[in-house]
Amino acid sequence: MRQKTLNTSTVQKYKDTNFTNLVFPSKKNQPFHDMVILESIHNVIAKMAADGVYVEKFGPHTFRHTFATRAIENDMNPKTLQRILGHSSLQMTMNLYCHVSDDKLFDEMKKMEK
Repeated sequence: MRQKTLNTSTVQKYKDTNFTNLVFPSKKNQPFHDMVILESIHNVIAKMAADGVYVEKFGPHTFRHTFATRAIENDMNPKTLQRILGHSSLQMTMNLYCHVSDDKLFDEMKKMEK
């Protein structure tokens, strides 16, 4: 895998910032570099494959899409979700981040039988 390096300005920006609300901080309370997270996800996928569980490779941004989809499936107000995701428009939240699962599609169609 190709090694990605941080440029000097990025390193300086992180070094001078006091992070207090990171979900997954490093040991030095700094954000993880995106390649570290991607490699970690791929390592878990490889271990799952070794155990006979196969999952298509994905990146960390997939978690954001999954969160948005599950939030809407659980009836979160779309404007609230827009604000959580930090989008400037509801259209972006709904069109790009919220996906309809086959289960949800089936459940909604079942409502038509009543």
